[in-house]
Amino acid sequence: MSHDDRKRAIGKVVSVAADRFVVEMHAGTDNFTVVGFDDVHYVARLGSFLMIPSQSEYVVVEVVGLRERDASTPSERGDFDRAGSSKYLDVVPVGMLPMRGGAFRFGVSVFPSLYADALYALDGELD
Repeated sequence: MSHDDRKRAIGKVVSVAADRFVVEMHAGTDNFTVVGFDDVHYVARLGSFLMIPSQSEYVVVEVVGLRERDASTPSERGDFDRAGSSKYLDVVPVGMLPMRGGAFRFGVSVFPSLYADALYALDGELD
C-alpha cells in the first residue's frame, strides 16, 4: 500500500462475506465525513464508493448502509454518547480496479482480508 493510501484510510474491514462487508470507521471520523489531503469526503452517503486494497488490486465497494453502536455505558443523563459510539458502514462489492493503471472490471475475484484498510475513493479513480 502506498503512502497516499495510508492517508486515505477511513477504517478497517471487520466482516467479510461473499455479498457484503462491514467497515468500522476510525475514531476520528465524526459525522461520517473525512477531511482528506485533497478535499472533504462524505464517505457515509448511500451510493458512495470506497476502495479496499487486496493484493495488486483494489476491491471497489458501494456504501449501502450506515449504523452506530452505542457505548456500553450510558452517560449520567441516561442518554448515549453518540460522538463516542462506533460507526459502521455496510458495503457491497462492485468490482476490481488495478492499482497501477488498467480498467475497472465488474465482479470480485479476490476478497479482502479482515482488518484491511478501507480507503475513500478519489474522483479521478472512478472516472
